[in-house]
Amino acid sequence: MQPLIFHMLRLLLIFIIIASFLPLRAQEKLGYYTLINKADSLIFEKKIGKAYSLYKKAVAISAINPYTDIELVKLSLKMNDRKKAKKYLELAIENGAFLDMIEADSNLNSYFKKDEQWNIKYNVLRQKHLARIPHLEERMALLKMLEKD
Repeated sequence: MQPLIFHMLRLLLIFIIIASFLPLRAQEKLGYYTLINKADSLIFEKKIGKAYSLYKKAVAISAINPYTDIELVKLSLKMNDRKKAKKYLELAIENGAFLDMIEADSNLNSYFKKDEQWNIKYNVLRQKHLARIPHLEERMALLKMLEKD
């Protein structure tokens, strides 16, 4: 009987530890979106430098959103920080940015098209992104079925 109580207490302790980390994750997401919203407001007010630093802080919290990465590329180009623009463009593509997203902005598109190596690099990074998607072939088959219906 005693081992059963000990086992249940251990499970309860594990549950409490896991539950304690959930608010941290929620705070992290809230901080990310708060930074993005502030940065977007600053862009609207033409305060590019401040917006740029807030976007960089947001990506430091969570670097999985290709739209945020694309915004960082655009801001990097406005700040004449080509090295960071390249880094964030690579990150955006690895996170799922597709060619239409890049071509939608004329400044970003001209930066992308200047270097002929970008097309090759885009294909490599895009394949890297696709390789991380679980069950991609099954998903593609389901999409084709949906298109037929």
